[in-house]
Amino acid sequence: KISYDGGNTNQYLPAKLTLGTGLLYPIDDYNQIGVYLDLNKYMVPYAPQKEEGETDADYQTRVDDYKSWSSLSGMLKSFTDSPNGLLKEIMVSVGAEYSYNQQFFVRGGYFYENANVGNRKYFSVGAGFRMSVFQLDAAYLISTVPQNPLDQTLRFSLSFDMDGIKNLFR
Repeated sequence: KISYDGGNTNQYLPAKLTLGTGLLYPIDDYNQIGVYLDLNKYMVPYAPQKEEGETDADYQTRVDDYKSWSSLSGMLKSFTDSPNGLLKEIMVSVGAEYSYNQQFFVRGGYFYENANVGNRKYFSVGAGFRMSVFQLDAAYLISTVPQNPLDQTLRFSLSFDMDGIKNLFR
């Protein structure tokens, strides 16, 4: 938990649990295709919502209980407190990648998040280039829902292979 007001209010940090798998299929010495799947879940409990007919005192008691949970307790409770069930909290990412000579990459994927969790749903397409210890990647996001701030986002990333840098100086 973190506090922005000197300890008067503690907020849960946005932790996430990710399980993923992938399959890399070598076509020949230079070409590979990979397919990947990630399942993600936020490890933060839902804040209490006032229920119909609930008194202010009862609601405040539930809010105080929520605020008193430890970080670990909040993570564990996040598996059972969803008003829509655990499966509605799972975010799914699927993707595929073509690689030529482990140097040129073309990618595509889809991300799904339930409307109750954030309602992000988008396709992504991208490309990458690796040279020595550097890799430059670009991706373009195409939203499948209206009013998505990520729609038409262009992402760039630059990666460094630290182990490769170490090997350059040997």
